[in-house]
Amino acid sequence: MKKGKKISLIAAAVLILAGGVVSGTAYALSGFDITKFNSIQYSEKEYEFTADIEDIRIETVECDVQLVTSEDGKYHVKVYDSDDIYHKVSYENGVLEIIRYDDRKWWESMDIDFFSEEMAMTVAVPQNEFEKIYAESVSGDIEIGSEFSFGSAEIETTSGDVDFSGEAQEKLEVSTVSGDITISGVNTKKAFIETTSGEVKLKSVIADKAEITSVSGDITFDGCDGKEFNVDTTSGDVKGTLLSGKDFSTDTVSGDIDLPKAEENGSFNVATVSGDVKLEIKEPR
Repeated sequence: MKKGKKISLIAAAVLILAGGVVSGTAYALSGFDITKFNSIQYSEKEYEFTADIEDIRIETVECDVQLVTSEDGKYHVKVYDSDDIYHKVSYENGVLEIIRYDDRKWWESMDIDFFSEEMAMTVAVPQNEFEKIYAESVSGDIEIGSEFSFGSAEIETTSGDVDFSGEAQEKLEVSTVSGDITISGVNTKKAFIETTSGEVKLKSVIADKAEITSVSGDITFDGCDGKEFNVDTTSGDVKGTLLSGKDFSTDTVSGDIDLPKAEENGSFNVATVSGDVKLEIKEPR
């Protein structure tokens, strides 16, 4: 290696190391609060109103979304907005809408922009039954607890995780790309679960029909049951426990198969390329 090139590489390494030290020191001095580096300044905004709501629609990007119970009989929506990035909260014809808007110019989109867990969107509602909920986020997590019941629920994220334990009497649809999906204690007629690399965990889920699709993420059942399960994965494993035996059907290329004795209590169909399949019957306690 030529001497001049060697000197350039050493100088570059020193600059990178120095930059890392400076950045680390600045991060420590900020109290390890990454949001202090934001070039966008957010402030908390809260909306309060009383109404009869049937549907909830949420469209956001970075922030987590939490649906909680209101204690005072009113609706409370808490968001964090800036001058150019904001949520419009509206109510019309029985629908509560919370939609995120971004009015920045294209060159302003390169601003440093970090969201913290403390900057979650909180939607506090005084009722626990709704006809429908639609919630969409890109990188934020979405959490809906067991105290809520819906006719249908549709949840979408890209990299955010989804944690759903409410009721979805008619239909539940959950889709992510890399985010994990956890669904527990749900009774529904139809469930459609889709992910690419995120893991899917189903606990005490009872569904007349469940369609579950993954590419590389594992799919885990814990005490689930229903009339028809259709599971499709490429390299993800399918494992866990069911409450009763099924008429099992499997299609795999190189994955290992370990299934309990077949019974006529519904169907369980698994298609995989390299993922393993191991299921057991969970004995009642």
